[in-house]
Amino acid sequence: MTRYERLCRRARSSLMIGGALIIQAALAPPAEAKKIASKPNILLIVADDLGYSDVGAFGGEVATPNLDALAAKGMVLANFHTSPSCSPTRAMLLTGADNHKVGLGAMAETLTPEMIGHDGYEGVLNGKALTLSERLQKLGYFTAMSGKWHLGLGEDQSPASRGFERSYVLLQGSHHHFGDDQGQDWVSAGAASTYRDDGAMVLYPRGAFSADVFTDKMLTYLSEASKKRRPFFAYLAFTQPHWPIQAPEADIRKYRGRYDAGPAVLRAERIARMKKLGLIPQDMEIRGPQGDIDWTALPSATKGAEARKLEE
Repeated sequence: MTRYERLCRRARSSLMIGGALIIQAALAPPAEAKKIASKPNILLIVADDLGYSDVGAFGGEVATPNLDALAAKGMVLANFHTSPSCSPTRAMLLTGADNHKVGLGAMAETLTPEMIGHDGYEGVLNGKALTLSERLQKLGYFTAMSGKWHLGLGEDQSPASRGFERSYVLLQGSHHHFGDDQGQDWVSAGAASTYRDDGAMVLYPRGAFSADVFTDKMLTYLSEASKKRRPFFAYLAFTQPHWPIQAPEADIRKYRGRYDAGPAVLRAERIARMKKLGLIPQDMEIRGPQGDIDWTALPSATKGAEARKLEE
């Protein structure tokens, strides 16, 4: 059984929203269910920069069997809205408040001189709203996080300060998915991604794929919660498919040639599957972007390069 199958088996029911967010309400074993019936386990999984139709259950062609299985036996919601950028969305997700109220009117990396110094544009998660983890921790939940944080670099902005008992996180908005930005040249230039393991600064295990690293950490946390017989709130924030687009070579090989027909054909295939799944109306017409490039007119080398990007 793979790590992803073990993770998803903890979910007996699920709620999938918009192809970008999966909330899984995992029921306790029968012997324990009665004791914590009012406190179900919660596993919240976020994929970074995922397209609406990328997951198989939403019409995508990439194999996502575990997520598809959860969607099939749970509930699918097809009207999900986010901020157009990363940390503002995460701020709203964790607090339930408008991103401008909790400090992320804009990402720290995109603050303009006109924004700096004004309330709501601190560029970090401020203290004006409790997080979901803080609220659930007060209710006796075991709270754990693994993955991308991107809500502040300081100690007072860390996961530990916002209700997470256990955490292994990437602090910034992006990183090399195999840890190659942990080399000494990157560190010396001040450009290395940084990670916290329960608050302590650590180096990422170079060569390991980030989705595997984050999942393994979360599985460890969930085992700890099980041993303590406490309900858990687990927040698993993957960095895929955020730039740079990277995947293990074995996964890339599965899609060799899959995208050679170009984006227009891919778009039509996805729309057809979404209609079949009932995610969009049968009579909906979806056109490509204005000024869409004629794929057939591109040089073979260009088409090959662009198809390779999609394979990855």
